[in-house]
Amino acid sequence: MTDTSPTQATITVTLELTADDARRILVTALQDAARASADNALRAGDSSDPDVEWAESQERQARAARALAQTVEAQLQTQTAGPEGQE
Repeated sequence: MTDTSPTQATITVTLELTADDARRILVTALQDAARASADNALRAGDSSDPDVEWAESQERQARAARALAQTVEAQLQTQTAGPEGQE
């Protein structure tokens, strides 16, 4: 049998991002991941047959994502402020 489905066209997109743009995207993705993991942990705890280990791993992932997001945000704030006296 031969696949006769049409071939998907390839689309190339070029983005010009600054380092700050990339960091902000990273922070947003980390915050979204933290929220999703925290939500997963809550749902697992509300289940009639909770998987405690999985819920705990989701909580750990949420904490790690939040910590990374805070670290990147702090770096952004430090770079945005610039050297002292040059604001």
